[in-house]
Amino acid sequence: MTILLRGHLPSSVIVRKLTEVLTIMSRVIELKVAAFKVINSKDFKTKKDQAVALLAALKLTYTMDLVPCKDPRDPLVKVELHCDYNGLFIDFKRNIYNYIIDYLRDMLD
Repeated sequence: MTILLRGHLPSSVIVRKLTEVLTIMSRVIELKVAAFKVINSKDFKTKKDQAVALLAALKLTYTMDLVPCKDPRDPLVKVELHCDYNGLFIDFKRNIYNYIIDYLRDMLD
């Protein structure tokens, strides 16, 4: 964090930097509010629908693929987030969507 002293920069620069910081903070708050609406919603038919909606609310792009495994009745699913944070989830299909929702809830708290 850089602390700007008024005597060192023109006030227009300080106001512009402060405006940028406030814009970023308000955007983060908007994403967090949207995410918790999805997390707390009971309107989704499946946990997969809820997890996909949560990723969309956070504006996270991702790829979702099946992972080859021995038992096709209980497949492994891989969800990879495409963002600055290296996010990779791999779990059984029956668990992964709850895991993603719980993980993101913890990260946002």
